[in-house]
Amino acid sequence: MDSSIYISLNVVAIVNIAILLAFLVARKNNVLPNRVLAIILAIPGLYLVDNVLICTQVVHDVALVFFFVQIIANLFPPAVYYYVHLLLGDRKRYHPYLLAGTCVTVLLSCYVLGHFLLLEEGGRTQFLDQLSRGNYPLVMSVYNLVFYAWQMVYFIVLSVEIKRYYQQVKNSLASLDGVKYYFVRQFVSVLLVLNLLLLVLYLTLPMPMVDYGLLPIVVTIIYVFIVVFLLRNNAIFNRATYAELEQQNEDVHANYNQQVDAEPIESRFDAIVEKLEFALMEEQLYLNPKLKLSDLAKQIDEPEYLTSKCLNTHYSLTFYDLVNKLRVETAKTLLKDFDSKVDKIENIGYASGFNSRASFYRSFKKIVGKSPSDFVSSD
Repeated sequence: MDSSIYISLNVVAIVNIAILLAFLVARKNNVLPNRVLAIILAIPGLYLVDNVLICTQVVHDVALVFFFVQIIANLFPPAVYYYVHLLLGDRKRYHPYLLAGTCVTVLLSCYVLGHFLLLEEGGRTQFLDQLSRGNYPLVMSVYNLVFYAWQMVYFIVLSVEIKRYYQQVKNSLASLDGVKYYFVRQFVSVLLVLNLLLLVLYLTLPMPMVDYGLLPIVVTIIYVFIVVFLLRNNAIFNRATYAELEQQNEDVHANYNQQVDAEPIESRFDAIVEKLEFALMEEQLYLNPKLKLSDLAKQIDEPEYLTSKCLNTHYSLTFYDLVNKLRVETAKTLLKDFDSKVDKIENIGYASGFNSRASFYRSFKKIVGKSPSDFVSSD
C-alpha cells in the first residue's frame, strides 16, 4: 500500500482523537473518569504519531521518540482497567498479577530500545528503514505479539470482573440505567474483539501493513464507538452525575458485602416473604422507576441483605429480574388496550415502572421474546 495512504489514515485518526481529547479535558466541573479516558485515547494517538514519523522517514531524526512511545503504550491496558473500575465504583484500581505482567512488557520495550542503541550507526539506520518495509525487525515483531497477547489477557480478566459486577447489580437495583454496566461491557468487548483481530493480522500479514494501514482503522472504530456510546449511555460526567454513579455503586457493593456475612434466616423467612409479597404485589412498589433494593428493604423494615436473600430464594430471581418481570406483566396488560392513534408505546413502559424506552424494550424482548411493537401487532 502506498505510504501516502498510510499517512492519510493515521492523520485522520489523530485529528479525531485530538478533538475528543479536547472535549474530555476541557469540560467544566470535570472528574477523574473523563481524564483517565482522555489518557486511554491519547496513548493510541501517540502510536499513530509514531506511524506518521515512520511513513514520512522523519523517524530517522527523532528515533528516541519512537521508542519512548513504545514504552508509553504499555500503560494502555492498565489505564483501561483503572477506568472500568472507576465506573464500577469499587476500590479495586489495579490487578497485582496483571500489573506484574505489564512490568515485564515495559522491560521488553526497554530491551528493544537498548538493542537499538547498541547497534552501530549503519545498523540503526537499517533498523529504522525496516520499520516501513516488509522485513520488519524481528525484535519489534516479537515485542508487538507479546504486547497484544498480554493486552488480551487484560481484557479477558476485565470481562470476567464485569460479569461478576453484573450479578451484584442485579441483586440491588431494579434498573441498570443509573450505572454504567452496559457501557463498560460494550467498551471492553469492543477492545477485546479488535485486539484479537490485530493479533490474527500480525500473525498473517506484513507488520507494516497492520501497523500503518489497519491499526488506524481499528483506532477509528474505537473512537466512533466511544463517541456514540458515551453519549448514548451518558458516560461523560460532571461532578454531580459522577457523584450519583458513585452513590449507586456504593449501594450495590454495600449490599453485596452484607450478603457475604449474612446470618441464617430460616426462622424469619416466611414472615419476610409475606411482607415482600404485600409490598410488591399489593402496593406495587415496582411501579416506582427509581426503586432500589434499599427502598424495598426500608418499606418492609428489614435489612437489605435479608430482603435480598429471601427474595432470591422465594422467587428464584434476582431483584432486578423480578422487578422487571412484574413491570413487563403490567405492560402486557396495558398493551392489550393500547391504541396507537392516541398514545405511544413507550408511555406504556413509563406507566409500568420503566424509566427509559431502551430499558423497556430490552426487558420486554428478553422476557416475552418479542418487542412491545410486535406484541401489539400480534395481539
